Amino acid sequence: MDSESLLNTNEINIVRGKYQIEDVCRKIVNNYRNMDELFGVMDLSEVVRRFLRLKEIMPRVEQFYAMKCNPNENICKVLAAVGCNFECASTHEINRLLNLNIDQDRIIFANPSKPVSQVEYVAKHQVMKMVFDSEMELHKIHEIFPNAELVLRFRCDAKKADFMLGEKYGCNPVLDAPRLLKLAKELQLNVIGVSFHVGCGCKEPEVYGRAIKFARDIFNSALEIGFSMNFLDIGGGFPGHSSVDVKPITDIVNSALSTYFPEDNVRIISEFGQYYVTAACTLTSCILGKRKIQDEITTEKIMYFINDSVMRNFIISLCDVYVPTPRPLFLNSASTKQYKSTIWGCTMESKDKIHDNILLPELNCADYIIFENMGAYSQSCESIFCGYSKTLVYTIVDEFTYEMIKNHEIFKTNSNLVEFKLNNLFN
Repeated sequence: MDSESLLNTNEINIVRGKYQIEDVCRKIVNNYRNMDELFGVMDLSEVVRRFLRLKEIMPRVEQFYAMKCNPNENICKVLAAVGCNFECASTHEINRLLNLNIDQDRIIFANPSKPVSQVEYVAKHQVMKMVFDSEMELHKIHEIFPNAELVLRFRCDAKKADFMLGEKYGCNPVLDAPRLLKLAKELQLNVIGVSFHVGCGCKEPEVYGRAIKFARDIFNSALEIGFSMNFLDIGGGFPGHSSVDVKPITDIVNSALSTYFPEDNVRIISEFGQYYVTAACTLTSCILGKRKIQDEITTEKIMYFINDSVMRNFIISLCDVYVPTPRPLFLNSASTKQYKSTIWGCTMESKDKIHDNILLPELNCADYIIFENMGAYSQSCESIFCGYSKTLVYTIVDEFTYEMIKNHEIFKTNSNLVEFKLNNLFN
């Protein structure tokens, strides 16, 4: 395989036999030695494994992919092929799915506060399911898309999460929900169910039990008002780091659903983003510069400058969220002694610091380091500040996943799709 073909990031590459993602990273570096572009490898087999695991341990819940977490088109294609649906935050995301010939019935428009133009767009394309949490949104929908299938979002926050969402979105389930349902009834709108989101990177599994009980109470209130609801969206929040097990969350969800929604005529969905993609992506960065310094007690420290940035894949470092510690891609390039190290980004921004005072072996310019667990909210939040280009992302699958997806219609080339090839990375 010639080195230039590795640069076609539209392809999904089949990896034969057993592998680790860092093996693929080394292969890419070795096939293109002059490459100083930042790149990542996304293992779609890991995404599919997590989809299948949730089907097994949480069988009542239909899975929807939260595109904002990572909108990579190949992720969407593979998830669509194995039966996943999609949660979208904008019509740009919806349009990308429709251009892939993904049916509009597989989409929920989950932004509670939408521009008028975007409501007009989904009305035109008959994307029926959309979320609301305010009177203004109800009046907007009544004027533009009165036959939409509406989902009332209420607030129920985890006590601890990476990103708390309730201050911005979700009505009070006790004080506001009945009032909004009454207004929807007066406007003759069709409210089919409720949704909530406990917060991204939830660290309190018990919150799902509280939220599902609130949902049951709202279902009961809606019945008194005249709505017979049959749709429950339990949102996202499942952590995706490779070291975290989601079984404590799914056990609570399953128990709460059995208690509060024992009937089988309620469609239950959830929105997964971090859980699918966090552990599936490894970033490979090159060291551009290095400076040794001495502190007051003559301890030697090393500063490294790499071709990534808090303006690129490490926006999470500005939000006090855990940033993975890197390790050398080629072990023989590193010494055994550990040094206190600071990792700076490549932009001219003074706050572009990715890590401070971490222990690393001494590395040199042109050495490569890898960051694991970097699939969520990295490329989707990446900017081109200081003129740096977007990260190259190579997608791979193992043979098992390839056999699952290869005959799905989404991979057939037609006028609405960019040509989609499956090539071998390793012979």
